[in-house]
Amino acid sequence: LVASQLILEELLLWNPNITVRKIETGLEVNFTTSSLGLEYLILLVGEKENCWKRSCSMSCCSKSSSR
Repeated sequence: LVASQLILEELLLWNPNITVRKIETGLEVNFTTSSLGLEYLILLVGEKENCWKRSCSMSCCSKSSSR
């Protein structure tokens, strides 16, 4: 119980610092990873349409990743 409480506390304190910028062929998404996360799911939602088909799953091994 104590270990799961510590994990929950760390996740609640995680600040992903998400930035998105437009590049020639699409968007570049940057964020700070958590020490507890090995895989991330990025969902892009547009103003006029739902872009669920454009979601990508990525595995991260470094502290800072972009995709």
